[in-house]
This record gives sequence, structure tokens and C-alpha cells, in this order.
Amino acid sequence: METPFGVIYSTNITPDPETGIGTWSEAAFACAMQKGVSRDGSHLFPVFSYDHFAKFSDDDVHALYAYFMTRTPVHVTRQPSGIPFPFNIRYLQVGWKLLFSGSGASNRMSPGVRSGIAALTSRRA
Repeated sequence: METPFGVIYSTNITPDPETGIGTWSEAAFACAMQKGVSRDGSHLFPVFSYDHFAKFSDDDVHALYAYFMTRTPVHVTRQPSGIPFPFNIRYLQVGWKLLFSGSGASNRMSPGVRSGIAALTSRRA
């Protein structure tokens, strides 16, 4: 995908154990999907829509993981991104998340819990 910051290539989401998510636990998959953190601890670039996936319920993420694991594994060598320095420093994605990404946990709360929290925080103002 061409972006203003350079080219980003998609990852292999088939259950291939070497080049895909075949050895990923469901918890690692959920962390990538909902928090934008890979299983090696690196932050994913925001072109991966984890800020939207953060709104998925745990059941939705479980269903996606289960589905992907039923697909035929495809062995594909990963291409490195074409993101230049300093934008290629994955740790900088933490700042992007703080500035632009909504809180997945609050998006997944029931409306009653959200309204209760809103009422409590408005009393402090």
C-alpha cells in the first residue's frame, strides 16, 4: 500500500507456521488486532486498522482467529516496508496511538457502563 510515508506491504494472515500466523496464540492475535502490538512486542503501523478492530468484541476476535486458522496455509516471504527513517521506528507508533487512536476498551463497554463513567467524570469537572 502506498502511503505518504512510503510503501507498506501486507502481512500473511494464513496459518502458515513460518511466514503467517500459524504459530500465533489466540491471545497474541487478539493483541495485534485490538492493540496494534505484534507478538514480538513491536507496534504495528496505523495502516493496519487496529483502532477499528479494537471495537470488536472478544467473541468477534475469536471467530476471526478460528476462521483464519481453517484457511489453507500460504508460504510467502515477507517484504520489508519502504518507510524511511525516522517513520520506520515502530516505537514511535506509541505516540501516534496516544494522539489519534481511540480507546478500544472504552469502545467495547456497554452503554450503561459508559454513561456511568461519564457521569462520574463530569462530577469531577
